[in-house]
Formats: sequence, C-alpha cells, structure tokens
Amino acid sequence: MVRLLFALLACALGTPAQACPEVSPSAIVDWRGTPLHDAIRHNDVGAFGRLLSAATVNEPDSRGNTPLVAALTPAAVLEPAGVVSMEVARARIAAENAARQTMVAELLAKGAAVNQSGVNGSTPLMQLAAWGFSAAVDRRLAEALLRLGADVNAEDQFGSTALMLAARRGKMDLVKLLLAKGANHRIKNCHGETASSLARFGGYSAVAAVLAE
Repeated sequence: MVRLLFALLACALGTPAQACPEVSPSAIVDWRGTPLHDAIRHNDVGAFGRLLSAATVNEPDSRGNTPLVAALTPAAVLEPAGVVSMEVARARIAAENAARQTMVAELLAKGAAVNQSGVNGSTPLMQLAAWGFSAAVDRRLAEALLRLGADVNAEDQFGSTALMLAARRGKMDLVKLLLAKGANHRIKNCHGETASSLARFGGYSAVAAVLAE
C-alpha cells in the first residue's frame, strides 16, 4: 500500500516513481569484444568485411553491445582532450565517421537487429540520436532503422528515448522525423526530464518549441 501511494504521489507531482539505476565502471574496464568488435573499434573496414557473417552480425561484446550498437558509438571523439592536436583529432573523427557509416550500412544489409539494446539498454536508434554524424546522414540512417522496425519509443534503463537524446543534442531534423514517426514527447526519464526540458537545458529553444507544439 505504501509503495502504491508513493507511486501515485510521484505521478501526481510529475516525478519518476523509481530511482535511477547506478552505473558501474567495472564493465568498462573489463570490456571484452569479439574480433568483429575489435575491427569496429579500430575502424578497420577491410577486417570488418571479412569477419561479418550471419553468425557474427548480432554477437554481443561483454557489455552486451551488438556490432550495430558498437558501430554507432564513436571512439575517436572519446579521447581525453589534449592527447592529440585539434587537426589530428578532426582527421581521425572524419576517417572514423566514413568507416562507421560503411559498417552500419553493411550491418543493416546483413540483418542486424535494430531493437537489440546494448549497455544501459541503449538501442541503435538511441546511439544514433546521442552521437551520430551529420544531420543528413543521421536522418537517412534513422529512416533506415525505423523502416526495419526500430521502436521509436524504446526506453533505456534511465527511461531515456531516442527523442530525448536527439533533443538534448539540438538535432532539429532528427527530432522532427522522430515526432512524425510517432515518438512520444511526454515520456519522462528517471530524472523526471522530458525531451522538451532537455532541449531547453541544452540551450536549444527552437527544438523545445517544436516539442511543445
């Protein structure tokens, strides 16, 4: 009865009924991937093509990330600031983006699972919204994922959706596409945030306005 009253009170106040899950750093330190994951991490398109098969296309790493989720998770931009010069960093990011787009296309053509989530429950569509490439490429890949059956309102372990992640990054084109495909802008994450509030927090007032319509 107490739990029920708490849940009802939380709903009435517009706050989440459950606390956000804790994130353990040990999974990051102890990461182990398949040879296909290693090829993705090193942006080795040649090795990736040789290793990609019906048996490996959805084989997860030790954190539960499928090759598709891994291919949509950048590596070059995650290096600590100051390790390499800005010019070198930009060149690495550009090269990685080109390699990853090729890999994503090949994974989808091979039948990669578009709703199989990885660490923290993040789906390929969420990873695209959270990271991604250019606006045009993001829209094209999102359309492909949705066409193949990606759940537009899937939530990760924190209650975040692809719409929330796109709004937080100020991705207007992607936000409009997701809304047109049925994304629910009223969903709240475990912090009680909506796509609109995340857009406002990020300084993307135009995106917040679209979400408020």
